[in-house]
Amino acid sequence: MTVLSVDTSINSTLELGSFVSGSGNLLQGVGGRKVVLSAANSSVNPIVKVYSLISRPVESAVIENLVIDGGEFGSSRNVTGILLENVAHCLVRNVTIRNCEVGIHIRDCDGLWSECNTLKHIRMENVKKGVVFTTTGPCEHPKYPNDPLKKLPGNSAAFTTVEDVDITLANVSDAVGIQVGGTQIVNNSNPPDSDTEVQVTYTNLTTEDCLSIIDPYSSHLRAVVRLGSQGGCGLKVVNGFLHFAQAHLTVIGHNNPSDIGIDLQEAYNFRTYAKNAKDIYGNNKFTYPPKGIEDAFIFYNQFSQFAVVNNTKKAVKSGFMLVTSNIQFQKRILRDPADPTEIDVEVKTIT
Repeated sequence: MTVLSVDTSINSTLELGSFVSGSGNLLQGVGGRKVVLSAANSSVNPIVKVYSLISRPVESAVIENLVIDGGEFGSSRNVTGILLENVAHCLVRNVTIRNCEVGIHIRDCDGLWSECNTLKHIRMENVKKGVVFTTTGPCEHPKYPNDPLKKLPGNSAAFTTVEDVDITLANVSDAVGIQVGGTQIVNNSNPPDSDTEVQVTYTNLTTEDCLSIIDPYSSHLRAVVRLGSQGGCGLKVVNGFLHFAQAHLTVIGHNNPSDIGIDLQEAYNFRTYAKNAKDIYGNNKFTYPPKGIEDAFIFYNQFSQFAVVNNTKKAVKSGFMLVTSNIQFQKRILRDPADPTEIDVEVKTIT
């Protein structure tokens, strides 16, 4: 247990759930969001890390009643406020995160997963990215080495709850409120994140292109993203899906051409690559999305109602609501012109 009653500046990452540090699984500030936890030097990255609760027999972690501040280092380097790597059932609530490159990073590594985490009553200020989901891709199963059919998938961030999260982005044009996929960690002892592929070599087999796909399926998303004056994006899908979600996303812009509500351009390009990927035997084994799911990045949302229109299944009542303010009509959902797929998002505007 770590309870902070005064502002605290740390010289190394505060680790929860580590057997080495003995920090316990509770990080709590006294008196609400009055206590500030900040980085004292440029080596503190991330500021807080929760150790894997999947592979370690420890309790779920709780982070609450704090201000986490990247300080003078946050705007000049790739600092993350909170890193949840292969973590399940972590609760982050009543927290302010400011002056960070990334607010909260939910990451799959070594073929494992990060599921059932809850982010609630959170405010982010001056962050380049608010909530980010990434993966390093599939990995060999330790019990079945050299068997490509039993590798760990490393693709799930399912049942994530993002509730009452308000994100004010930094004043840069490539800022993103919520990002699904992409490259976030490039220098790390673990494999780097990948938005295209991870090369895995099996004994006596050729190299396989393992697709790196992150899927926060069946998640609950209720967030407000406030873009900076230089532009930015509310939600961006790079290499992944957002299926079976219940979502209400509000994106507030400045009526700039660079203001975007939802950006699916890179997701479409990645899917085009994935459809051409081959397995170790040269077969067109991989599909994107997986078999049985509609060929779209945001579809089959919770509480959606579907009907067949002109022999095509369409959502006639959507489970994903995008509300925009001061976002130009053509930029509310930005897609590759070649993308013909149906997406299940209802768009409303308040300006």
